[in-house]
Amino acid sequence: MRRERFAELTGLYIGVIDGWTERTYLPTVLIGKHRLVNLVLVHKQCLEAKTYK
Repeated sequence: MRRERFAELTGLYIGVIDGWTERTYLPTVLIGKHRLVNLVLVHKQCLEAKTYK
């Protein structure tokens, strides 16, 4: 998913999303020249997180 759309859906600023992707807090995948948020990996990490179990 494009960073802009991810920011829109989560209600966060695009600058926050950019910072998280630069710090690798948010997984991304590079497809051609486009860097997209890897929603499959985000979902998997959320399911495996012990914080909310």
